[in-house]
Amino acid sequence: MDKIVIVMPSYNEAENMPRMIEELFEKEFPQITGAEMHLLVVDDNSPDGTGKIVKERQGKYENLHLLTGEKKGL
Repeated sequence: MDKIVIVMPSYNEAENMPRMIEELFEKEFPQITGAEMHLLVVDDNSPDGTGKIVKERQGKYENLHLLTGEKKGL
């Protein structure tokens, strides 16, 4: 089976991140057959807690991943 990883850069997206994760995992990813879907959120230590929100949802979605580091921009 193929593996597809969607890379989502983020910074200060705490307001949008829960909805985006739910939309992808509950509606979009199930429609894609023949591939194992993953979401990698790359967050440069957002001060609004974006990374924390992703970490909280990793318990629900095993194919949700978080990469953090110091702020480097694009």
